Amino acid sequence: MRYIGLCTAITFLFLVGCNEQPRPEASPLTKSPESSRPPVSLANGTDIIPPKRSRGRGTLKITNGTSYDAVVRLANSSSNKTRRLVYVSANSEFTIKGIGSCNCNVQFSSGIDWDGAKRNFLRNQSYSQFEEFLEFRETRTTYGVEWAVFEVTLHPVLYGTARTTSISESEFEGNGIDEEP
Repeated sequence: MRYIGLCTAITFLFLVGCNEQPRPEASPLTKSPESSRPPVSLANGTDIIPPKRSRGRGTLKITNGTSYDAVVRLANSSSNKTRRLVYVSANSEFTIKGIGSCNCNVQFSSGIDWDGAKRNFLRNQSYSQFEEFLEFRETRTTYGVEWAVFEVTLHPVLYGTARTTSISESEFEGNGIDEEP
């Protein structure tokens, strides 16, 4: 029997920034005062923690309309283990595909000058998480399979309804990597 994939689009427009503290003014292109090298950025969409066995159909489109690079963490809501960790450049967007069934927490860090060894930004870093979980699920129907499609923005959106809260660096790091059943 052949299944036709149907997509049930569940789109959330997230309002971010309502709980953030103001950052010191800095241009993303300025050099670090302690170094003469330019700030490090990864390519947009770089998998910092790639999927282990993602076979799902779920997607998460991330739009970063800020002047800071960001790292978005998709974490299992019950274990707080990381499912995906992706780099989203300033003023860019990226879609994470192949997300299997799970309830996930979306967290993000933003800043300037990425340190790959420490997995954090060296300047102007901040850490936030969305208050509501995203439920990725796949449901077989008589017409095929329905799956979740989400969209988040990392910048304020007019009439956006989602809220974020500031979190610590250790909360952002989580409890290891989820092996995805």
